[in-house]
Amino acid sequence: MGVVLSLALRRSARRTVLLGIALGAFLFLVGLSYSSVDENQIRSLVESLPPAIQAFVKGSDIASPAGYLGSTFIHPITLSIMAATAIAAGAAPARDVETGVAELMLSRPLTRTAWLGAEMIAMVIQLVVVALLGFAGALIAVTTVDALAPIAVGNLVLTAIPLLLLFIGIGAVTMLAGAFSRTGTRAIGWGTAFALVAYALDYLAQVWGVAEPLGPLSVMHWYRPATILGGGTVPGSTWAVLVGVAVVAGAAALVVTSRRDVAPCGDARLPGYDPGRRLPLGGFVFTRPWNDRYDGFWPPASNVMPPGQFTLSTYWNQMTTGTRGLFTKGTLKMSFM
Repeated sequence: MGVVLSLALRRSARRTVLLGIALGAFLFLVGLSYSSVDENQIRSLVESLPPAIQAFVKGSDIASPAGYLGSTFIHPITLSIMAATAIAAGAAPARDVETGVAELMLSRPLTRTAWLGAEMIAMVIQLVVVALLGFAGALIAVTTVDALAPIAVGNLVLTAIPLLLLFIGIGAVTMLAGAFSRTGTRAIGWGTAFALVAYALDYLAQVWGVAEPLGPLSVMHWYRPATILGGGTVPGSTWAVLVGVAVVAGAAALVVTSRRDVAPCGDARLPGYDPGRRLPLGGFVFTRPWNDRYDGFWPPASNVMPPGQFTLSTYWNQMTTGTRGLFTKGTLKMSFM
C-alpha cells in the first residue's frame, strides 16, 4: 500500500505543486487588489447588475472585506484549479486499470481495497497541498493589505476547510465513476460532468424560481465562503453534506472496486500471468506467452513456469514515468522462487 501511495504522489507531484502555486498566486493577487477598491462604488455597481450576474457571488456583499475575499473561493478560477486536482487524482485508478499498471500492482500481495485506499489517500494529500498553497496566498493578502485587516485568520481557516471537503467529495465521485469503467477518459468525463452539473444547478437555483427547490441537491449549494469568512461559523448542514458525500462516494468506490475485474481492455492487457495465483514473495504466475491476447481472468494455472528467470520485453510508455522504481522500459526480469 505504501508503494502505491508513494507512486501516486510521485507521478502527480509536479502537477500538484503547479496548481497549488497558481491558486495561491490568484488568491493573493485578488486580495491585494482590494486596497484599490472603493466600497461604495463597487456596492453600487453590484447592485445595478442583473440578478443573473449577482448570482455568481452567491449574494455576498463583495464590497466588504469578507465578501470580496470570500467571493474568490467560489471564483471559476479557484473552482477550476481545485476541480482539476480532484478529478485528475480521482481518475488515476481508472487510468492505471486502462494501462495495465493496476493489474501488475495487484499481482503482488495487495488487495483491491488497499490499492484504491492508497489512491484515495494520495488524492486527499494532493488536494490538501493545493488548498494549503491557496490558503497561504490568501493569508499573505490578509496580513499585508490593511483593508483586509478585519478578516480573522481563524475565519480564513474555516473557509478553506469546507472548500477542501467539497472537492474531496468530487474526487471521490470521480473514483466511483472510475470503478465502473476501464478507461481514465470516462472517469474524467463523469467527474467533470458531476462538478459542472452541481455548479449549474446551484446557479440556476439562485436565478430561476422554478429551479430553486432543486438547489439543495447540488453539493455546491452548501458552500457559502463569504458567509463563513464574515461570520466565523460553518453551519452543521454544510459539514454533514460535504463530509457525507465524500464518505459515501469513497465507500461505494471501495465496495465496487473490491468486486471488479481490474484487467484492462485491448492491447493494454499484460498477458502471461494468472491474477488468481501468487508465488512466494509476490511473484507472478505466468501461464501464457507474452504476445497472446485475451480478456478477463482465467482459472488457476496448470502450467506454472519452473524456477528461474523469465525475461519480459515491454514497450509501455507508462512504465518510464508512472511506475519508475518498480519497472523500467525495455527488459523486465522477474524471478520465480
